[in-house]
Amino acid sequence: MNPDVVLMDISLSGNDDLEGIDAAKEIRLTTNAKIIFLSSHKSNEISENAEIKAFASGYICKEEHETYTEVIYNAITTTPHENSIKNAVKNILTPAQKYILEGIIDGSVTDDNVDKRSPQTSAGTIKTHRRAIFERLGLKRSEEIRKIFNNW
Repeated sequence: MNPDVVLMDISLSGNDDLEGIDAAKEIRLTTNAKIIFLSSHKSNEISENAEIKAFASGYICKEEHETYTEVIYNAITTTPHENSIKNAVKNILTPAQKYILEGIIDGSVTDDNVDKRSPQTSAGTIKTHRRAIFERLGLKRSEEIRKIFNNW
């Protein structure tokens, strides 16, 4: 199955091991589908969540019926580079972290914490930035980042 759009409830009831955000991460690793999160929480309550920003093309509050059509339309008609992880990265990473992230994506920053673009950068500095990037995006491995960004 290769959907174009996925409407995902943030809280998947009955499954403590897999929440909507975790499911969205898995979907992002295997498809180009745009993910719209659905929740009973108000938009402003959840809009600052970095993981939601990173993986959602849109967000719908179940109580805000008037926004459904607009959110779905915007998710379908915008390119991933106009929303989702790219916008989240702009807001949650420092310039140095963005630079390291770009290196992870293009392979110039290795898993051994070497920056081929800037060999003088210490492994400790790279490691610190990598850890922050993974934490803020809710990911664990460089391959996940490359798959997500290269899908777009």
